[in-house]
Amino acid sequence: MQNKIRKSHNFFYIYKEVKKIYEKIFISNTEKKLYWFGVSCLPLVYFVSTLIYSFKIKRKAEIRKLNLYNKSKISYEVFETSILKKFLQKVHFFFLILFFFFKKKIFVVHSRNNFTNEFCKKKNFFKILFDPLWLINKKELNQTNCDKLYLKKIEIFTNKIIKTFFLDLSSVKKKNLISRIENQFSFYYKIYLLLIDKTKNYQKYSFITSYTGIIYVRLFLSALRFNKKGKIFTLTHGEVEALNQLPHLEGDPCLLGNFLVLKSSNYKKKYEKFFSEINKNYIQPKFVIFKNNQELKNIKKNYFIKRKPGNKIIIVGYPRSYHFNVNFSQIVPIDYYKLEIQLMKKLVNLGYDVTYKIHPDRIDGNKHLFKNFKTIEGSYEAQDKFYNYSIFTYHRSTALGYALKNNSPIMVLSYKNLDMDRYTYKMLSKRISFIDLSYKNNNISLKISNSNLKKKIDNSKKLVSYNPVLKFLS
Repeated sequence: MQNKIRKSHNFFYIYKEVKKIYEKIFISNTEKKLYWFGVSCLPLVYFVSTLIYSFKIKRKAEIRKLNLYNKSKISYEVFETSILKKFLQKVHFFFLILFFFFKKKIFVVHSRNNFTNEFCKKKNFFKILFDPLWLINKKELNQTNCDKLYLKKIEIFTNKIIKTFFLDLSSVKKKNLISRIENQFSFYYKIYLLLIDKTKNYQKYSFITSYTGIIYVRLFLSALRFNKKGKIFTLTHGEVEALNQLPHLEGDPCLLGNFLVLKSSNYKKKYEKFFSEINKNYIQPKFVIFKNNQELKNIKKNYFIKRKPGNKIIIVGYPRSYHFNVNFSQIVPIDYYKLEIQLMKKLVNLGYDVTYKIHPDRIDGNKHLFKNFKTIEGSYEAQDKFYNYSIFTYHRSTALGYALKNNSPIMVLSYKNLDMDRYTYKMLSKRISFIDLSYKNNNISLKISNSNLKKKIDNSKKLVSYNPVLKFLS
C-alpha cells in the first residue's frame, strides 16, 4: 500500500493513509487530553493531506491560483479585531445573563440557524450568543507552551508521515515539511490549552452549535469535554437529513457534544450505521430526535406554489479547493471549474439565460474565473424564486437541501465514485435529473450532447415531487 501511495498522486489515497496515521496516534489508546485535541483537529487531516499532495502534484501553478483564496489557519488579527467591539459584546453577554437570571439559558456557540432556533424554542431555552474568541488573546497565546505529552506525539506523527510518503525527499525539504506540520498543529494545541484553562468553571452551562468545521469552535467544545463541563448539544447542519448524506468527521459536530440532535428517525439509523463503521475509539454522543411537523407541512405547501415559465437557469457554485473535500478524490479543481464554464457555454448556445451563483467563501476567485458570464452573490434561498431551473455542482450543498424542500426543477452534476450510497441515489433520482460527467484516468469532462442536455433539463420539470424528501425526513 505504501509503495502504491508513493507512486500515486491520488488525493483520496493520500488522505486515507494520513487519516489512518492520525487516528492511531491522536485518537486510539491515547490520553484524554490528546484525544479531545485529536477530535477537534480532525480538519488538520485535510491540511496534512494537502501538503503531501502539493509536494507530489505536477500542476502546481494552477493549484497555486486557487490556494490564494484559502486560509490555512486563524490569524492573530482575528483575536485582536476591534477591542471595543469585543468589549461591547461581552458587556451585552453578561447583561443578558444577569438580567434574565430567571430564564433557562443556553449559549449558542459562534452562530445560529433555523434548526437551532426551533430546537431552543421547543425546549424553552433562552438563547445567548457566545463566541469562543472572547477567551483568546495574542499575549496569552504567546505565553502558552506545548507540553511534553503533545511534543512526543507530534514527533511520532511527523516521522510516520515522512516514512510513509517521502523516504526519497531531500533533508532540506523534509525539514520544511515537518516544520509546516508542527507549526500548524502547535498553534492549535496552544489555543486548546488556553481554552482548557478558561473553561474550568463552566459546569453549570449548556451549549448548542450546528456547523463545526470552524476549528477554534471545535477546540472550545473539546476543551469543555476534557474538563467534563456543561451539556453540549450539537445539531446537524446543511439540510443533511433532506439530502440523506452521511457526515464527514472533519467538518461535522457529531463527536464534539454530549447530545446529537437529529431531525428524523431514518437519519438516526443512518448515523448508527456510520458510527458502527468508524474507529471504535471515538466517544459517541447520545441521540436526540427532534421532529418538526410544521416543517413537513410547509414542504407540502411549497410544492403547490406556482412558478412562472421561462428559460432562466441558476448554477450553484461550491467553494472548491484542491484540499477542501475528499469527495473530489483525484479531480483537480481547476478542471472542474473549466467544466462548469463549458456547461454554461452549452446552455447559452441552447438559448438559456444562465447565471452562476458564487459561493460566499470564493467571491474574489470565482469573480475572476467567471468574468465572462453573469454572476450573482448572496444566498441561494433568496435567489431561487427568480429562476426556472437550478443546477448544482455538488451533491452535499446546503442549497440543494433547501431546493429539495421546494418545487424548483433540479439538476445535479454526477460522476463515477460519487460519494453517495445506492439507496440515496435511487431515491434522489426520483426528484433530481442527474447530469453524468465522464470520469476516466483522473480526468473529468462534460461529453453530453446538446440534445441530451436539453432532455435532462426537460426531465427535471417532470421530477418535481416532495415524496423523496418527506421519506428521508420521516
